[in-house]
Amino acid sequence: MNLKDIVKWNVRVSLLYAVGIWTMLGTYGYFQLEMKWKKKEQTDDPANDALAKDLNDDSLAEPKPKEEKVKGLQVKSTIAYRENFVPYSARIYNYLQSYSSSTAEAATSSSSDDEK
Repeated sequence: MNLKDIVKWNVRVSLLYAVGIWTMLGTYGYFQLEMKWKKKEQTDDPANDALAKDLNDDSLAEPKPKEEKVKGLQVKSTIAYRENFVPYSARIYNYLQSYSSSTAEAATSSSSDDEK
């Protein structure tokens, strides 16, 4: 790979990154302006003002419904016990431990097993 190839790829990736960032910033700005315009349209409309006054009138307003709070999610889990089952995490740990132990430790552990 030549130095020119590296420079070409660097320029390509930089342009892709710049386009992505400017797209994100532009989209964020567009939606912020759109939200401001919608709020402004809602407050400037005289029909909405009359409607708001009517809704604030106690004689026309409906009673507010009571809010019900959900106490939380209920999760039911079933645990099955199997005799002589070794968890996968322990299996992986033991497998990796066999590679990380030194040969001297392995020799002493095998000789102590033979003595029993």
